[in-house]
Amino acid sequence: MAQPAGLTVLNDFITKDEEMELLKYLDAQLWNTDLKRRTLHYGFKYNYTKKNAAEQADPIPALIESIGLRLVTHGLVPQAPDQVIVNEYLPGQGIAAHVDRADVFEEHVASVSLGSDVVFEFIHKVKRSDAEDESEVKGKGKGKGKSPAAAMYRKDCAGRYQAWIARRSVFVMEGAVRYDWTHSLPARSSDTHEGAKHARQRR
Repeated sequence: MAQPAGLTVLNDFITKDEEMELLKYLDAQLWNTDLKRRTLHYGFKYNYTKKNAAEQADPIPALIESIGLRLVTHGLVPQAPDQVIVNEYLPGQGIAAHVDRADVFEEHVASVSLGSDVVFEFIHKVKRSDAEDESEVKGKGKGKGKSPAAAMYRKDCAGRYQAWIARRSVFVMEGAVRYDWTHSLPARSSDTHEGAKHARQRR
């Protein structure tokens, strides 16, 4: 399947030296352990329970801020990010399919990969028809308990795309892939790319 519209992947966005410097810096920080994976938050802290980012966090470190400015100079985003979430994934860990909330995050979402190559999975959601919407309004319960955004889509999908995300690369989502596709990191200890099996490292 063709790469989703709005997805940009740029290899070697940072150098090996920059990657090592970033990993060394991040390893020295006090990580948040509220989730199964460890996280760091800069600029604003995302609240995974309230689904908002209203709380101020530590300022974005200069090392990371310079990468944000590089996103702008490469024309990947219109302005430097004011919020950064660092996620640590050990082999076997992942994150479920989701769409980053439009009421919390801006149009462009960028992710820089450190430490390991991985395969990200993108799934094209199918919007519910007018008839399905009407059926739900009449109380048949298909979307009961769902958020308004989730209720817009059916359980089946229109397509699936797997993107090879190399360490030190960046991928940016905007437009269709940002809103009409979910993205996920399947929880497994290895990925297959071009017929070869690649063991995951800490990422």
